[in-house]
Amino acid sequence: MQGAAEAALKEVVEQTGAVGGLVLTMDPHNGDVLALAEAPGFDPNSFRQLDYNETRARAFTDGVEAGSTMKAFLVASAIDVGAIDPDQSFDTEEGFIRVRGKTIKDRRPFGVLTPMDVLRVSSNVGAVQIAQAMGREAQYHGLLRFGFGSRTRSRFPLEGAGILRDWEKWQPVDQAAISYGQGVSVTGIQLAQALGAIANDGMRMEPRLVLARRRTGGAWQTTDVRAQGRAVSARAARVTPDMMQRGVRAAGTARPDGLQGVPVARQTGTAQPPNPQRAAAYQDN
Repeated sequence: MQGAAEAALKEVVEQTGAVGGLVLTMDPHNGDVLALAEAPGFDPNSFRQLDYNETRARAFTDGVEAGSTMKAFLVASAIDVGAIDPDQSFDTEEGFIRVRGKTIKDRRPFGVLTPMDVLRVSSNVGAVQIAQAMGREAQYHGLLRFGFGSRTRSRFPLEGAGILRDWEKWQPVDQAAISYGQGVSVTGIQLAQALGAIANDGMRMEPRLVLARRRTGGAWQTTDVRAQGRAVSARAARVTPDMMQRGVRAAGTARPDGLQGVPVARQTGTAQPPNPQRAAAYQDN
């Protein structure tokens, strides 16, 4: 599995000309990390010739904007606290919504959408409306329960916690942006753990990197499987991946390719990296 992940990642990075990429597979029921491939990688046999920073495990150390992958956790949390109903309709009208300080747009008008449709077409406007129905505090605590803003307890050295500011510091535009994954940073292992909770009836599991240990000449001691608490109710956790599966089968942002006979639930995500040149020009002005 590890070899297949590395080969697939290498092929996609070369085809797309991407700066890098990550493949992480996790068993949602026990937290086992089954494969982890990163690009760019490095040869550990030659690490003394490398810049130390290039030897880091990006899945554990690097925080990135998760983009629209965060919509899955928004929908699950909103259903969990009763802020929305799975069959509820949201009128995204002409494809934009105004919040104080910004106009947020979809890539085109989608009209009336259910929560499943919001995931299927990855509607920013629909996500903002769901977040507004929840309120800032409930939205924030939903993200906390999924593990964002804190380390996963993987015990990996130098693991990052990402960035999730306290809800009391959110302006309306912050709440809106966080609903579709901007203004918050996550690590790859956090994202995998959170998605695993949705696939595990709402229970978030501690990532397990080492199956067992032993002292020299001693017996193997299996590493404990540890739950880290409930992210959402079992009902919300089951409804959400069903929406994501139906979104793959329907015309949406996720393509319906996969293994024959294996159900696939997906949520695409695109973030907006900051432009250093624009930031510098803004500061100069």
